[in-house]
Amino acid sequence: MKTHTISVLVENEFGVLARVASMFA
Repeated sequence: MKTHTISVLVENEFGVLARVASMFA
């Protein structure tokens, strides 16, 4: 359960970073 939560958080963070990067691209 913990591993799943961490993977979801990492995926969410990556999605946010990708969105910010596309904004400044």
